Amino acid sequence: MTELIYKVIDYFFNDPLKILYLIGGTGGIYFWYEKWTSRVRLHTVLVKQTYDPDNNFGAELKFKCTNVGSKITSLDGVVTVVSLTRDGLPLKVSMQIMGNDLALKPHEAREFLAKGPVGATYYFSKYRKYQFKLNYGSSCNLYTLDGSIESEKSFFKWVLDKQKFKIKLRLSRLIQRATNT
Repeated sequence: MTELIYKVIDYFFNDPLKILYLIGGTGGIYFWYEKWTSRVRLHTVLVKQTYDPDNNFGAELKFKCTNVGSKITSLDGVVTVVSLTRDGLPLKVSMQIMGNDLALKPHEAREFLAKGPVGATYYFSKYRKYQFKLNYGSSCNLYTLDGSIESEKSFFKWVLDKQKFKIKLRLSRLIQRATNT
């Protein structure tokens, strides 16, 4: 053990500038660590979702956001929902967030309400991706399988199930074409 200590002392004694590399390297690592931990992130949870076919096929989306970072940020005024219809066609809908105060203080949960016309096929759509964007910081995406709040999934499970759905849809179309000819 003492041999190792003598080798380390000789290493730095022979070239004293190597101490600067050691100090500078650890300072750089500390800088990037601080930058990584203080970044602005968003944690979002869907609270309630209603659909009203009588009101111009409008939908309301109630959600709770928490700024997990250490700096103040604010939400962009639009929630974008990207989904697939039962026929496998893409559907993109934008909903306006109601209210003027969209600021998010660090580690403070706030509820928001988004409204907008969505069309008749929105209710039956599958594999929804809700995109919540920030004016400063990383955006947040939520993934659901059939649109219900209880079916919220991780990104990888959502992509896997979406690909299974597309394969089943293509196979059913191929079988339908083969039986029609």
